[in-house]
Amino acid sequence: MIESKVPAQPDNVKPTGSVSVPFTLKPADCSDPVLTVESLMGCEKNKTHQPGGLMEKALLSSLQLALSELGWVPKSILDAGCQTGELTAVLGKQFLLSQVMGVDGDAALLAEAEQRHCCKLQFRKLDATDEPARLPFEADRFDVVISHGFLNRHPDPAYWLGELMRVTAEGLIFTVLSPMGQGLFSNGWLWGKKRVFDQPIAAPYPVDMAALTRQLEAAGFRVELTTHPFPYQLVLARKPQA
Repeated sequence: MIESKVPAQPDNVKPTGSVSVPFTLKPADCSDPVLTVESLMGCEKNKTHQPGGLMEKALLSSLQLALSELGWVPKSILDAGCQTGELTAVLGKQFLLSQVMGVDGDAALLAEAEQRHCCKLQFRKLDATDEPARLPFEADRFDVVISHGFLNRHPDPAYWLGELMRVTAEGLIFTVLSPMGQGLFSNGWLWGKKRVFDQPIAAPYPVDMAALTRQLEAAGFRVELTTHPFPYQLVLARKPQA
């Protein structure tokens, strides 16, 4: 387990006026007959999922592996595409002395995140009204950006990766669901082997790691680690330093 030794830093995001992003992310839809793993994370009708549960712990274990490759504990972490903030909360508990922030484009999910984790974490919303599209953060704002399942919900993945490159000072950790994990979900077994529905789950994550690596390299990242800790695949991509 990684232990942070870095003193807590106050949020010093500089106001830059009205910053907005011209796109709308696909919201979690509990009525959709084909649910996604992503929508289940924010689906109010899914009562089997508990914050900090099995899936978050498994993901955290994967993230710890990648963070250990960095060789230091980040002072600031951005959870890009945080939805209801469950992973953000797990990261906040694990890295108590690091500043952890979540960002998402769905106002309803962010409202739920703020209600669940009030006064403990900071959340920011992407605005879909202005151009050019930019994340509401200054360049090099975060030591590490973690993107878990957000790329597939963005209509322009290349642009999104460019924005992640801009706001990270050191590196990006990108997680995807493994093929074996997809099999687990598609069989309808979730979080403690509880049968929660009969419909198939369309896992929204890309599983072609070679294609994902090419996407990251095209955006300017240097891919340093790809690993497959069940049920996730994980990519650590570092931002080249000038």
